[in-house]
Amino acid sequence: MKFYKIKANSYLGKVLYILGGESRKLPLMIILFMGVASLDLIGLSLIIPFISVVIEPSFIMESDLYNNPYIALPDKANDLILLISSILLITFIIKAIIGVIVNKKILDFCFRQGYFLRTKLMSYYINIKYEKYVEKNSSEYVYSIENLANQYSQNILQSILRIASEAIIIFMILCFFAFQDFFSLIILLIIVGISIVIYEVFFRRKITGYGLKTNAAQAGLIKGIHEGIDGLKEIRILGSAKFFEDAVDKHSDSYANFYAKYQLIGQIPKYFIESLLLIFMVTVIAINIYIGNTTSQIIPILGMFAFGALRLAPSMNQVLSSLTHLRFGTDALNRLYDDLTDQLESDVEVLNNENVRNVDERFYSLTLENVRFKYNEAKNNTLDSINLNINSGDFIGLVGSSGSGKTTLVDVIMGLFKIDSGKINFNNKDIYQNLESWRQRVAYLPQNVFLTDDSIKNNIALGIEESEIDGVRLMSAIKSSRLDELVSSLPNGIDTEIGEKGIRISGGQRQRIALARAFYFNRDFLILDESTSSLDEKIEKEIVSEINNLKGSKTLLVIAHRVSTLEKCDRIFELSNGKIVNEYSYKSLLGKG
Repeated sequence: MKFYKIKANSYLGKVLYILGGESRKLPLMIILFMGVASLDLIGLSLIIPFISVVIEPSFIMESDLYNNPYIALPDKANDLILLISSILLITFIIKAIIGVIVNKKILDFCFRQGYFLRTKLMSYYINIKYEKYVEKNSSEYVYSIENLANQYSQNILQSILRIASEAIIIFMILCFFAFQDFFSLIILLIIVGISIVIYEVFFRRKITGYGLKTNAAQAGLIKGIHEGIDGLKEIRILGSAKFFEDAVDKHSDSYANFYAKYQLIGQIPKYFIESLLLIFMVTVIAINIYIGNTTSQIIPILGMFAFGALRLAPSMNQVLSSLTHLRFGTDALNRLYDDLTDQLESDVEVLNNENVRNVDERFYSLTLENVRFKYNEAKNNTLDSINLNINSGDFIGLVGSSGSGKTTLVDVIMGLFKIDSGKINFNNKDIYQNLESWRQRVAYLPQNVFLTDDSIKNNIALGIEESEIDGVRLMSAIKSSRLDELVSSLPNGIDTEIGEKGIRISGGQRQRIALARAFYFNRDFLILDESTSSLDEKIEKEIVSEINNLKGSKTLLVIAHRVSTLEKCDRIFELSNGKIVNEYSYKSLLGKG
C-alpha cells in the first residue's frame, strides 16, 4: 500500500495523510451530504405555506403563485393542504431513505479505513528496524493496532465526515432563515456564536488532555495485563500477584476516570443546544409581539423557526459532539501520524530485491572485519573491533559473562542491527546489500523459541499457508529433529495443537520444533543462543547430541552457558566488554577453568 507524503502538518492534513489515496472518495460523499441537505431545505420551505393555508386559506388563494396560469393548483383549500402534506411526506420519506444510505456510506468508509490503517501499522511494525523496535514495549504496538486505529476510524474520521454532513445542512437552513427573517437569524447566530466560544474556552484543553491521559492509561492497562498473563507461572511461585493486580487496578481506574469525564463533556452539547434554541424562540416571539405583528403573521414564521430548530438541534449537537471527539482523538492522531511518517524515513528495514543476486545461494563464508556497534543511548561500544571468520561446516562456540556482548554479536550477524563501522560479508558480499539472501540461509534458535498457538505442523512450516506446506519435506524435518517419536504418540499427530507459546509441550520438544523448522526451511547456518539453557541435564544432553551430529553438514554458531555443550566445537571465542579477548579449543578452555 502506497503512502503519500503531504506538507500540511495540521489536524486535517494528518488525517488526509493517513487516508492517502482513499481521500479521493471524499468529494462523492460531500455530494451525497448536499443531496440530503437539499431535501431538508425543500421540507423547510414548505412549512410556511403549509401553516399559512391551515390557519388562513385565503393567504394562498390570493397569492401570486396561486394565480399563476402556468401552475395548476387545487381550487379548494383542503385539497391544497392535502397536496402540500403529500409533498412534505414524500420529501421526508425520500430524505430518510437517502439519510440511511449516506449513514451507511460513512460507516462503511470509516470502518474500511480502520482496516486499511491496521494493515499499514502491522506492515510498519513488522518491518521496523530492530533498534527502533526495541525502544518500545510490545504492548504499545498492540495498543496502536487495536485501539488507536479504532479511535482514528470511529472518533476522528467519522467525526470529520459528520461535521461536514451536518455543517452543510446547518448552512442551508441558515441561508433559508436569512431569506425569510434576516434579523431573527442574526439573533440566533449571536446566541450560538457566544455559546460555542464559551464551550471551546472551557472544555477544549480539558478534552485534549483527557484523550492523552486516557491513551496513556489504556496503554499501561494492556501492558499490565500482558505481563501478568505472560508471567503467570513465575508470578504465582514468587507470590507477586498483588503487584500486577495493583498495576492493572491503577491503570484501569485512571482509564475509567478520564474516559468518564470525556463522555460527560460529550453529553453537554445536547442540553446546551436545547437551551439555546429555546432562548432563541422566546426572543423571536417577544420581538415580533413588540413590533406589533399579528398572530397570523407570527405563527407561520414561528412554525418555520420551530421546525428549523428541531432540525438544527440534532445537527448542531452532532457538530459539537464531533468536535469533542476530534479533540479527544488528538493524541491518537499524533501517535499514528508519527509512526506512519517514520515509515518514509529511516526507521523501516528495506529489503531491496533488486540487490538480491540469488535467494537460494548456499552459505560458504561469513567474515566480520573490525566491527563496531553501540546502542543509541550508549556512550561506549557494545561491540568493539570484532574480527571473525566462519566457513561452511564450521562449529563455532561463543562464551563470556553476562553483558559481554554475545547476543548483540548474534543480532548484528543476523543483520538486525546495522553496525557503526567495519564490514560484515556473506560469501564476500556485504550482508546489508543482501539481507534477504543472507537470512534465507540462517536459522535462529533462542532459549525461548517463538511458537504460535497452532499445530506442530504449522509451527514447523511457520508463515506458510497450510495448503502450501510440503509434506515430504515436513516429515523429513520431523525425522531429522527426532520429533517423530512425539508425533507418532499423539492422537492428532502433526495436527496437534501445542497451545500459546507451546505451553502444552515440554521445553525439549519446543527446541526440537525449532530444529525441525530450521531443517524444513533448509538453513545452512544455525545460530543457537543458549537454546538449551532452560532444559534439564538429561534433555539438554539429547538436544546437544543431535546438534553435534549436524557438524559438517551445517554451519553452527553456539552461545553456551555450559562449557560441556561446546565439546565438538572447532573454535571457541571468549567475549569480554564487547571484544573477542581469547580463542580456545575445547581442551584449552577446560584447562583454563
